[in-house]
Amino acid sequence: MASPSAPAYEAPPHQYLHFRCTAEGLPLLVLYLKTILLSILTLGIYSFWGRTQIRRYLHNEVLVGDDRFEWHGTPVELLLGWLKAMAVLAVFYAGFFLATMSGSEAWKVGAVLFIYLGVFALLPFIIVGAFRYKLSRTSLRGIRFSSTARVGEFAKLYFKCLFFTLITLGFYSPWLLNHIAAYLRRSARYGDQPFHYDGDGKDLFGAYLAMLFLLLPTLYMMTFWYMARQERHFWQHTTFGAARFDCRLRGRQLLWLTFSNIVLVIFTLGMGYPWALIRQMRLQCETLSLYGAIDLSAVRQLVTPATATGEALGQVLEVDADFGGGFGL
Repeated sequence: MASPSAPAYEAPPHQYLHFRCTAEGLPLLVLYLKTILLSILTLGIYSFWGRTQIRRYLHNEVLVGDDRFEWHGTPVELLLGWLKAMAVLAVFYAGFFLATMSGSEAWKVGAVLFIYLGVFALLPFIIVGAFRYKLSRTSLRGIRFSSTARVGEFAKLYFKCLFFTLITLGFYSPWLLNHIAAYLRRSARYGDQPFHYDGDGKDLFGAYLAMLFLLLPTLYMMTFWYMARQERHFWQHTTFGAARFDCRLRGRQLLWLTFSNIVLVIFTLGMGYPWALIRQMRLQCETLSLYGAIDLSAVRQLVTPATATGEALGQVLEVDADFGGGFGL
Protein backbone atom coordinates (compact mmCIF):
# COMPACT_ATOMS: atom_id res chain seq x y z
CA MET A 1 0.00 0.00 0.00
CA ALA A 2 1.52 3.30 -1.07
CA SER A 3 2.18 5.79 1.69
CA PRO A 4 0.38 9.11 1.38
CA SER A 5 2.52 11.75 -0.30
CA ALA A 6 3.64 14.78 1.68
CA PRO A 7 1.69 17.95 0.98
CA ALA A 8 3.30 20.17 -1.62
CA TYR A 9 5.15 23.19 -0.23
CA GLU A 10 3.28 26.41 -0.86
CA ALA A 11 5.50 29.44 -1.25
CA PRO A 12 4.32 32.48 0.67
CA PRO A 13 2.48 34.98 -1.53
CA HIS A 14 4.13 38.20 -2.63
CA GLN A 15 3.08 41.05 -0.41
CA TYR A 16 4.10 44.44 0.94
CA LEU A 17 4.88 44.95 4.62
CA HIS A 18 4.84 48.64 5.46
CA PHE A 19 6.61 50.23 8.43
CA ARG A 20 4.72 52.61 10.73
CA CYS A 21 5.54 54.72 13.77
CA THR A 22 2.69 55.38 16.23
CA ALA A 23 4.71 57.22 18.90
CA GLU A 24 3.33 60.48 20.32
CA GLY A 25 5.28 63.51 21.47
CA LEU A 26 3.65 64.08 24.87
CA PRO A 27 4.38 60.63 26.42
CA LEU A 28 7.96 60.86 25.12
CA LEU A 29 8.35 64.36 26.58
CA VAL A 30 7.21 63.06 29.97
CA LEU A 31 9.81 60.28 29.79
CA TYR A 32 12.57 62.75 28.87
CA LEU A 33 11.66 65.20 31.65
CA LYS A 34 11.44 62.36 34.19
CA THR A 35 14.85 61.08 33.07
CA ILE A 36 16.49 64.52 33.30
CA LEU A 37 15.01 65.31 36.72
CA LEU A 38 15.78 61.96 38.35
CA SER A 39 19.24 61.84 36.73
CA ILE A 40 20.06 65.16 38.39
CA LEU A 41 18.77 63.92 41.76
CA THR A 42 20.73 60.65 41.50
CA LEU A 43 23.93 62.19 40.09
CA GLY A 44 23.36 60.56 36.69
CA ILE A 45 22.62 57.02 37.87
CA TYR A 46 18.95 57.11 36.83
CA SER A 47 19.92 58.05 33.25
CA PHE A 48 20.47 54.35 32.43
CA TRP A 49 16.96 53.50 33.61
CA GLY A 50 15.48 56.49 31.80
CA ARG A 51 17.21 55.66 28.51
CA THR A 52 15.91 52.10 28.76
CA GLN A 53 12.33 53.30 29.27
CA ILE A 54 12.62 55.69 26.32
CA ARG A 55 13.98 52.97 24.05
CA ARG A 56 11.30 50.53 25.16
CA TYR A 57 8.60 53.07 24.33
CA LEU A 58 10.05 54.00 20.94
CA HIS A 59 10.67 50.40 19.85
CA ASN A 60 7.17 49.36 20.83
CA GLU A 61 5.71 52.17 18.73
CA VAL A 62 7.39 50.99 15.49
CA LEU A 63 5.41 48.41 13.52
CA VAL A 64 6.08 46.32 10.44
CA GLY A 65 2.73 45.20 9.12
CA ASP A 66 0.68 44.60 12.29
CA ASP A 67 3.62 43.45 14.43
CA ARG A 68 5.41 45.70 16.92
CA PHE A 69 9.10 45.72 17.69
CA GLU A 70 10.16 45.23 21.31
CA TRP A 71 13.24 46.33 23.26
CA HIS A 72 14.78 43.91 25.77
CA GLY A 73 17.81 45.86 26.97
CA THR A 74 18.17 46.52 30.69
CA PRO A 75 19.49 49.55 32.60
CA VAL A 76 22.02 47.36 34.44
CA GLU A 77 23.54 46.38 31.06
CA LEU A 78 23.93 50.04 30.15
CA LEU A 79 25.44 50.86 33.53
CA LEU A 80 27.96 48.01 33.33
CA GLY A 81 28.79 48.93 29.74
CA TRP A 82 29.38 52.54 30.78
CA LEU A 83 31.69 51.46 33.61
CA LYS A 84 33.73 49.28 31.21
CA ALA A 85 33.88 52.13 28.68
CA MET A 86 35.10 54.55 31.33
CA ALA A 87 37.76 52.04 32.40
CA VAL A 88 39.04 51.86 28.82
CA LEU A 89 39.08 55.64 28.46
CA ALA A 90 40.78 56.01 31.84
CA VAL A 91 43.83 54.22 30.42
CA PHE A 92 44.10 56.75 27.60
CA TYR A 93 43.61 59.77 29.82
CA ALA A 94 46.05 58.44 32.44
CA GLY A 95 48.72 58.17 29.73
CA PHE A 96 47.85 61.67 28.53
CA PHE A 97 48.08 63.11 32.05
CA LEU A 98 51.44 61.48 32.80
CA ALA A 99 52.87 62.64 29.47
CA THR A 100 51.77 66.24 29.96
CA MET A 101 53.25 66.28 33.47
CA SER A 102 56.68 65.48 32.08
CA GLY A 103 57.17 69.06 30.92
CA SER A 104 58.59 68.03 27.55
CA GLU A 105 56.86 69.50 24.48
CA ALA A 106 57.60 66.34 22.52
CA TRP A 107 55.88 64.24 25.18
CA LYS A 108 52.87 66.59 25.18
CA VAL A 109 52.50 66.35 21.40
CA GLY A 110 52.89 62.57 21.65
CA ALA A 111 50.21 62.46 24.35
CA VAL A 112 47.72 64.32 22.15
CA LEU A 113 48.45 61.96 19.26
CA PHE A 114 48.09 59.01 21.62
CA ILE A 115 44.58 60.14 22.62
CA TYR A 116 43.41 60.78 19.05
CA LEU A 117 44.94 57.60 17.61
CA GLY A 118 43.62 55.56 20.53
CA VAL A 119 40.06 56.79 20.04
CA PHE A 120 40.44 56.32 16.29
CA ALA A 121 41.57 52.70 16.83
CA LEU A 122 38.47 52.08 18.96
CA LEU A 123 36.04 53.04 16.16
CA PRO A 124 35.63 49.49 14.73
CA PHE A 125 34.95 48.14 18.23
CA ILE A 126 32.41 50.90 18.88
CA ILE A 127 30.59 50.41 15.57
CA VAL A 128 30.42 46.60 15.77
CA GLY A 129 29.69 46.58 19.52
CA ALA A 130 26.82 49.05 19.24
CA PHE A 131 25.39 47.28 16.20
CA ARG A 132 25.49 43.84 17.85
CA TYR A 133 24.00 45.12 21.08
CA LYS A 134 21.10 47.01 19.50
CA LEU A 135 20.16 44.07 17.29
CA SER A 136 20.42 41.48 20.08
CA ARG A 137 18.05 43.46 22.31
CA THR A 138 15.42 43.97 19.59
CA SER A 139 12.68 41.47 18.77
CA LEU A 140 9.71 41.11 16.41
CA ARG A 141 6.97 38.52 16.92
CA GLY A 142 8.94 37.24 19.91
CA ILE A 143 12.03 36.47 17.75
CA ARG A 144 15.30 38.30 18.48
CA PHE A 145 17.61 39.93 15.95
CA SER A 146 21.36 39.32 16.16
CA SER A 147 24.65 39.89 14.34
CA THR A 148 27.68 37.74 13.55
CA ALA A 149 29.93 40.77 12.99
CA ARG A 150 33.49 40.45 14.33
CA VAL A 151 35.64 43.40 15.39
CA GLY A 152 38.82 42.02 13.77
CA GLU A 153 37.18 41.40 10.41
CA PHE A 154 35.46 44.76 10.42
CA ALA A 155 38.62 46.61 11.50
CA LYS A 156 40.57 45.24 8.51
CA LEU A 157 37.79 46.31 6.13
CA TYR A 158 37.28 49.68 7.81
CA PHE A 159 40.92 50.81 7.89
CA LYS A 160 41.63 49.52 4.37
CA CYS A 161 38.70 51.47 2.95
CA LEU A 162 39.60 54.50 5.03
CA PHE A 163 43.13 54.41 3.62
CA PHE A 164 41.78 54.38 0.06
CA THR A 165 39.46 57.27 0.96
CA LEU A 166 42.38 59.34 2.25
CA ILE A 167 44.69 58.74 -0.72
CA THR A 168 41.87 59.52 -3.18
CA LEU A 169 41.06 62.78 -1.33
CA GLY A 170 37.61 61.50 -0.37
CA PHE A 171 36.49 60.20 -3.75
CA TYR A 172 36.43 56.64 -2.42
CA SER A 173 33.79 57.64 0.16
CA PRO A 174 30.86 55.96 -1.65
CA TRP A 175 32.73 52.65 -1.58
CA LEU A 176 33.76 53.16 2.07
CA LEU A 177 30.19 53.62 3.30
CA ASN A 178 28.87 50.92 0.98
CA HIS A 179 31.42 48.40 2.31
CA ILE A 180 30.48 49.27 5.91
CA ALA A 181 26.76 48.90 5.19
CA ALA A 182 27.38 45.66 3.29
CA TYR A 183 29.40 44.07 6.10
CA LEU A 184 26.97 45.02 8.86
CA ARG A 185 23.84 44.04 6.95
CA ARG A 186 25.25 40.71 5.78
CA SER A 187 26.10 39.93 9.41
CA ALA A 188 22.55 40.69 10.57
CA ARG A 189 20.10 37.92 11.42
CA TYR A 190 16.43 37.79 12.27
CA GLY A 191 16.19 34.60 14.27
CA ASP A 192 17.95 31.96 12.17
CA GLN A 193 17.40 33.83 8.88
CA PRO A 194 20.15 36.10 7.48
CA PHE A 195 19.89 39.39 5.67
CA HIS A 196 21.74 39.87 2.38
CA TYR A 197 23.16 42.88 0.59
CA ASP A 198 24.08 43.28 -3.09
CA GLY A 199 24.88 46.99 -3.42
CA ASP A 200 28.03 48.44 -5.00
CA GLY A 201 29.70 51.76 -4.25
CA LYS A 202 30.06 52.57 -7.95
CA ASP A 203 26.28 53.07 -8.15
CA LEU A 204 26.64 56.02 -5.75
CA PHE A 205 29.71 57.59 -7.36
CA GLY A 206 27.87 59.63 -9.99
CA ALA A 207 25.52 61.06 -7.36
CA TYR A 208 28.51 61.79 -5.10
CA LEU A 209 30.28 63.75 -7.86
CA ALA A 210 27.10 65.68 -8.60
CA MET A 211 26.79 66.57 -4.92
CA LEU A 212 30.39 67.85 -4.78
CA PHE A 213 29.93 69.90 -7.97
CA LEU A 214 26.69 71.50 -6.76
CA LEU A 215 27.61 71.84 -3.10
CA LEU A 216 28.46 75.54 -3.12
CA PRO A 217 25.88 76.68 -5.73
CA THR A 218 23.13 75.05 -3.64
CA LEU A 219 24.53 76.34 -0.32
CA TYR A 220 25.20 72.75 0.78
CA MET A 221 21.53 71.77 0.39
CA MET A 222 22.64 69.20 -2.20
CA THR A 223 23.85 67.06 0.72
CA PHE A 224 20.22 66.25 1.61
CA TRP A 225 19.63 64.98 -1.92
CA TYR A 226 22.71 62.77 -1.68
CA MET A 227 21.87 61.48 1.81
CA ALA A 228 18.44 60.42 0.57
CA ARG A 229 19.99 58.80 -2.50
CA GLN A 230 22.44 56.92 -0.28
CA GLU A 231 19.69 55.76 2.08
CA ARG A 232 17.60 54.47 -0.83
CA HIS A 233 20.67 52.65 -2.17
CA PHE A 234 21.39 50.92 1.14
CA TRP A 235 17.82 49.75 1.68
CA GLN A 236 16.96 48.80 -1.92
CA HIS A 237 19.97 46.49 -2.03
CA THR A 238 19.08 44.77 1.24
CA THR A 239 17.10 41.52 1.09
CA PHE A 240 15.60 39.12 3.60
CA GLY A 241 14.94 35.68 2.13
CA ALA A 242 12.96 36.19 -1.07
CA ALA A 243 11.86 39.69 -0.04
CA ARG A 244 13.57 43.00 -0.75
CA PHE A 245 13.36 46.34 1.06
CA ASP A 246 12.09 49.40 -0.76
CA CYS A 247 12.87 52.98 0.28
CA ARG A 248 11.19 56.04 -1.23
CA LEU A 249 12.96 58.74 0.79
CA ARG A 250 13.61 61.97 -1.15
CA GLY A 251 16.03 64.83 -0.60
CA ARG A 252 13.29 67.46 -0.33
CA GLN A 253 11.71 65.46 2.51
CA LEU A 254 15.01 65.34 4.40
CA LEU A 255 15.59 69.05 3.79
CA TRP A 256 12.16 70.05 5.09
CA LEU A 257 12.40 67.67 8.05
CA THR A 258 15.83 68.95 9.10
CA PHE A 259 15.06 72.66 8.93
CA SER A 260 11.57 72.39 10.41
CA ASN A 261 12.92 70.26 13.27
CA ILE A 262 15.64 72.85 13.97
CA VAL A 263 13.00 75.59 14.13
CA LEU A 264 10.77 73.40 16.32
CA VAL A 265 13.53 72.67 18.83
CA ILE A 266 14.89 76.25 18.94
CA PHE A 267 11.55 78.03 19.33
CA THR A 268 10.40 75.62 22.05
CA LEU A 269 13.72 75.96 23.91
CA GLY A 270 14.37 72.25 23.48
CA MET A 271 10.94 71.07 24.66
CA GLY A 272 10.02 70.13 21.09
CA TYR A 273 12.85 67.60 20.75
CA PRO A 274 10.56 64.55 21.36
CA TRP A 275 8.29 65.70 18.52
CA ALA A 276 11.33 66.29 16.28
CA LEU A 277 12.60 62.77 16.95
CA ILE A 278 9.20 61.23 16.27
CA ARG A 279 8.85 63.19 13.02
CA GLN A 280 12.22 61.76 11.93
CA MET A 281 11.15 58.21 12.82
CA ARG A 282 7.80 58.60 11.06
CA LEU A 283 9.47 59.77 7.85
CA GLN A 284 11.86 56.80 7.91
CA CYS A 285 8.99 54.38 8.52
CA GLU A 286 6.58 55.89 6.01
CA THR A 287 9.15 55.69 3.20
CA LEU A 288 10.24 52.10 3.96
CA SER A 289 8.61 48.77 3.10
CA LEU A 290 9.47 45.12 2.55
CA TYR A 291 8.04 43.35 -0.48
CA GLY A 292 8.21 39.89 -1.95
CA ALA A 293 7.57 36.37 -0.69
CA ILE A 294 7.48 37.06 3.06
CA ASP A 295 7.03 34.22 5.56
CA LEU A 296 7.93 35.45 9.05
CA SER A 297 6.28 32.40 10.63
CA ALA A 298 9.12 30.20 9.31
CA VAL A 299 11.74 32.09 11.35
CA ARG A 300 13.17 30.30 14.40
CA GLN A 301 14.93 31.79 17.40
CA LEU A 302 18.73 32.12 17.38
CA VAL A 303 20.49 34.35 19.92
CA THR A 304 24.03 35.69 19.66
CA PRO A 305 25.35 37.23 22.91
CA ALA A 306 26.44 40.88 22.92
CA THR A 307 27.38 43.45 25.56
CA ALA A 308 26.69 47.17 25.84
CA THR A 309 30.36 48.23 26.11
CA GLY A 310 30.74 49.24 22.46
CA GLU A 311 27.58 51.30 22.52
CA ALA A 312 28.63 52.93 25.81
CA LEU A 313 31.94 53.97 24.26
CA GLY A 314 30.05 55.42 21.32
CA GLN A 315 27.80 57.38 23.68
CA VAL A 316 30.75 58.75 25.70
CA LEU A 317 32.75 59.70 22.59
CA GLU A 318 29.63 60.84 20.67
CA VAL A 319 30.29 58.43 17.80
CA ASP A 320 27.31 57.71 15.55
CA ALA A 321 27.39 53.94 15.02
CA ASP A 322 24.14 53.70 13.07
CA PHE A 323 24.92 52.79 9.47
CA GLY A 324 21.46 52.46 8.09
CA GLY A 325 18.04 51.78 9.37
CA GLY A 326 18.15 52.28 13.07
CA PHE A 327 15.19 54.69 13.07
CA GLY A 328 17.24 56.84 15.45
CA LEU A 329 16.82 54.27 18.21
